[in-house]
Amino acid sequence: MVSANKPVRAGWFKIPAFQRGKVELARQMRGLDAVRHVCTGASVLDLGCAEGLVSLELAKAGATLIHGVELLGERLVVAEDFFKKELPSLQRKFITWDLTRFDDLVLGADSAPAASDQPTLLSRYDVVLCLAIAQKLSNPRRFLRLASLLCADLMAVRLPYPVLDDPRSFNIRLDVAQMLASEFDLIQETDGYPTDLKRPYAPGDDAWLGIFRRRRPRTG
Repeated sequence: MVSANKPVRAGWFKIPAFQRGKVELARQMRGLDAVRHVCTGASVLDLGCAEGLVSLELAKAGATLIHGVELLGERLVVAEDFFKKELPSLQRKFITWDLTRFDDLVLGADSAPAASDQPTLLSRYDVVLCLAIAQKLSNPRRFLRLASLLCADLMAVRLPYPVLDDPRSFNIRLDVAQMLASEFDLIQETDGYPTDLKRPYAPGDDAWLGIFRRRRPRTG
């Protein structure tokens, strides 16, 4: 029999007494206070959400709608279980989807209308999270551009370095701040995990975090 205190499965997040994983939630939340502070009444889209624990923290901070997208459906089963346990009445939807096909999810098929069971997103969210995901995709520029179109207020992007140049995305160079500059203000630019970590940064850490706010149209 497996000990009740022993993680019995593998996942992305380390969840004590439930699963072993790659990262701790506290580490993933570092640097996101600016996002947490605007969550009251907010809608949140979490792209590459894994087991949904970051979104759950934002829901606890006051977000009223959560949509999460993740490649591995078993992770979303865990996400749903945690939301049912902690915030059962919160409006939420988790979508199993390959974000290399993000165009299809955002824009729908170009030909026939979407099937009735085709998952859909809202046209805008108050908060969009792209945390440690874009560098893993074949077209990070297209992905982040589409994500920005869905963002009404704050967008958080975490990457290995400020100018993306990663073999996982075919070394497509991308300066996210420059790409978003026409529509967003960069309100926070920090190491992806602030300096209270016990160990230094290392290659492979998702060590840059940008928080962007959509620029409001001028009135009068």
